[in-house]
Amino acid sequence: MEKTGIYTNHLMYSIILFLSFASCISPPQTGGTLKPVNIIYFSQDLLYAVKSESPYDAYLDTLIQIDLKHLETELNLREEKLAFWINLYNALVQIKLERDTADFKDKGEFFSSKDFNIGGNKLSLDNIEHGILRGSQFKYGLGYIKKLWAPSFEQRFRLKTLDYRIHFTMNCGASSCPAIAFYKPEKIDEQLDLAESVFMKANSKYNAIDNTVEVSQILQWFKGDFGGEKGILNILINNDIIPNKINPKITYKEYDWTLENKKYE
Repeated sequence: MEKTGIYTNHLMYSIILFLSFASCISPPQTGGTLKPVNIIYFSQDLLYAVKSESPYDAYLDTLIQIDLKHLETELNLREEKLAFWINLYNALVQIKLERDTADFKDKGEFFSSKDFNIGGNKLSLDNIEHGILRGSQFKYGLGYIKKLWAPSFEQRFRLKTLDYRIHFTMNCGASSCPAIAFYKPEKIDEQLDLAESVFMKANSKYNAIDNTVEVSQILQWFKGDFGGEKGILNILINNDIIPNKINPKITYKEYDWTLENKKYE
């Protein structure tokens, strides 16, 4: 939900936003590098700046100059990596859509174009999703094929273990995408469970007469991430969508690629 009644005027809002951003960075290091004190707060602040339609260029400039050793230290734990990269992915998608919604017409180019710079490394949305969050999975491998080679940046920052719940958190700008939330490392598993429950219940339909269950096409595209059809059935059971000890036929609902940006919880 949108926050309302927090700021009484534009000037006060701008001051608070500036102080919030300034609190996330220390003075320039050698060579003019900005070094975020808390990279998780930084990712949340960037996402909030995008959501509230506030200036965000300074955040992108900081990403360009960021010290990768510091970034690696701050993203030491699985929970930290998940929160940071999910928040960043969602923010960058919205930034691309804000710059030119026409880019969304060419989906391949939209996700593969290396439009963002992190510490001197050009990255695409695909690099973040399939390289880092999915642990160097091949984009078109249905979750069963890992890439034979990955760039050093990807190897350095990728998740060691793939968590299928990330698919219920990443918003690509389409109508069928999950809503955008702000993720925190200390609550990440609780938030991922909630994201799974909300998305699965909203996008699944069980027909007891035909013994069929329809689910989002996301589960087809990344079937291996979910553990195949057996894994998908377990997810449906765990979310009380189908009864236990049945074996319904799984069908996949066509994905609605209609542009729907600014889809926040």
